[in-house]
Amino acid sequence: IPTYNKERIPSVVVQFRERSLRDTLISKFRETKTLNAYQVNKHFPQNQRVYVNEHLSPDNKLFLATLKKKCRELNYAFVWCREGKFFIRKSEGGKVQRVNSFHEI
Repeated sequence: IPTYNKERIPSVVVQFRERSLRDTLISKFRETKTLNAYQVNKHFPQNQRVYVNEHLSPDNKLFLATLKKKCRELNYAFVWCREGKFFIRKSEGGKVQRVNSFHEI
């Protein structure tokens, strides 16, 4: 995957055969949030963190970036994407809203 920052270690994209396996892996990672490269492969450095995220299509990536910008202007505290669906929340403990378009905000 091309990167804008040439100093950055390139991303690795994994495509799973089963959505349930992908969802299980991502949810397990989110529970611990501590994975380093050495745990993945003993030849990698121990101090390099590994991040696990869903890979978004270019359109969804642009939508998420634009949604975050608009929500920042409207003082929303949380904006995220999970399983290709977009969500916003005004404050901690507030009601979660699913967003399909900017007109819904």
